[in-house]
Amino acid sequence: MDARDIYLRLAKNKANGLFRLQELMQRKAILPKPIKKFTGKLLVLAAHPDDDVLGCGATLCNSISAGAKAEVVYCTSNSLREKEAIKASRVLGLENILFLKHVDAKLQDAKGLAAELTEVIDRFEPDIVFSNNFLDSSSDHMALSRALYKACISSSKKFDVCLYEFWQPLPAVTHLVDADKGMAKKLLAMDQHGSQTKDFDFASIVKSLNAYRALQRKGQLGKFAEAFFTTPKKDFVKLAEAMK
Repeated sequence: MDARDIYLRLAKNKANGLFRLQELMQRKAILPKPIKKFTGKLLVLAAHPDDDVLGCGATLCNSISAGAKAEVVYCTSNSLREKEAIKASRVLGLENILFLKHVDAKLQDAKGLAAELTEVIDRFEPDIVFSNNFLDSSSDHMALSRALYKACISSSKKFDVCLYEFWQPLPAVTHLVDADKGMAKKLLAMDQHGSQTKDFDFASIVKSLNAYRALQRKGQLGKFAEAFFTTPKKDFVKLAEAMK
């Protein structure tokens, strides 16, 4: 069986749910809105230390500088990556971070993850919950999305869900945040994750992705922009169910 056969087999099983998801997302995001920041209480969920920096580092800088209250939850980690995340969080201006300490690359097997997320949501009472998106090529990113779906059902709190991107660009975008002001700190924060940057040129990848997103609303944004798909909790649940 070659790569094409494997792809076709996977596509046959998942295509219907994937196409439904993309259709629903695109229906909501006809033209992304250019903004400078998000406001209120922001809860950022990251499957790994550095996901928050890669996906929304500049946005966090802009929003925190403007008065937003933010907390980041890292689902997987080890002692080294926790030290790196603490250094990176200081660069971004984050005061509150939490490590759930699950095992990297095995988040789909993590017991109690949805309950942990529900507990954090109920305690922090966020206006917006940021998360890795359904369609990322990382199994941990997809597992986090599924756990957030369960937490949305369990929690009675009202909030918006805001999906960010990195490995797999979002198929539809509702908001583009001008990242020029926060880009230098985003890159500096990424430098703190030395265990990851030694193998990947994340700076070039990030700048390329964010430059591409800025072109989508050329003239209304600077050189760089971070992209997000934002939707009310109840609609996020519908999107997640479309993948079943």
